[in-house]
Amino acid sequence: MLDLEWKATAVADLMAIVDYISDDNSDAAQALKDDDAVRSSARPHASSGTVIAS
Repeated sequence: MLDLEWKATAVADLMAIVDYISDDNSDAAQALKDDDAVRSSARPHASSGTVIAS
């Protein structure tokens, strides 16, 4: 599996997207926030990997 390293700004952007979605559909926003794939990859960490920039 590809190891991703998200910048803090990209994580903030993701949370802003979740917030935007929640304005119209709080269940979908919560599902996105709770998604294991999103949660596990959207944590900034110091290990080497592909940097996702915003």
